[in-house]
Amino acid sequence: MLACEDISVRFGRNTVLGSPAPVSLTLAESDFAAIIGPNGSGKSTLLRTLCRLQKPTTGRVLIDGKPVREMATKDVARVLALVAQSPPVPHDITVLDLVAHGRYPHRGFAEQLISSDRAIVESAIARCDVEAFAGRRLATLSGGERQRAWIAAALAQEPRILLLDEPTSALDIRHQLAVMDLLRGLNERDGITIGIVVHDINLAARACSRIVAMRKGQIVADGKPSDVITPDLMREVFGVETEISTDPATGAPVCRYLSPIGCAVE
Repeated sequence: MLACEDISVRFGRNTVLGSPAPVSLTLAESDFAAIIGPNGSGKSTLLRTLCRLQKPTTGRVLIDGKPVREMATKDVARVLALVAQSPPVPHDITVLDLVAHGRYPHRGFAEQLISSDRAIVESAIARCDVEAFAGRRLATLSGGERQRAWIAAALAQEPRILLLDEPTSALDIRHQLAVMDLLRGLNERDGITIGIVVHDINLAARACSRIVAMRKGQIVADGKPSDVITPDLMREVFGVETEISTDPATGAPVCRYLSPIGCAVE
């Protein structure tokens, strides 16, 4: 469904993605993939390149085999939605109005929403459990409520692919779990292909069916959580010693951090 082929991204003389070798990645139908890695590993750059916000220096991005650079922005938005990291919060917009904006790839900015659009907006609000504050201004919401509102706006686009850049950052653990459970439900029940950049390894292993690990602008591992999240991988990618166990309820790997490698502790 969504793929990048032999991409690299360079800012000036600095290649932040795809050095020394270009990067290729495919998100297949109904994937739920977490992209993990330390700061500066190229995670967000890869995500931004996949959704056409960042033009690759080399290579190309494809949706259903078609280069996205040959597609109209509106056509891309009908297939792919992005929830950015810490998007700006319009001062006066309500949650309902924000979610309604998700219909513009289908209706246009000048067109009024018709009954079918309103039904889709109401469905997105219900699926993200934001009915209780749909009439409130976005700026008055908590971080977790606001994040669910942005996801609802993305769902109103009716995308087949949903990309999210660190949607759990700055949230407390309750809201982190709620957002990840929401995404897992959208993937399992609705078949939406999801790619997510996330820092919390245990959250990723708990919710996602696939882990893509990055280091220094390269993909170094890609597979099931139990295959990727190992002491060797954590040592190579994050520079930490870990102890990996298995959650008896879910079967997902659970990472216990022991010590950093090569850091003096006084």
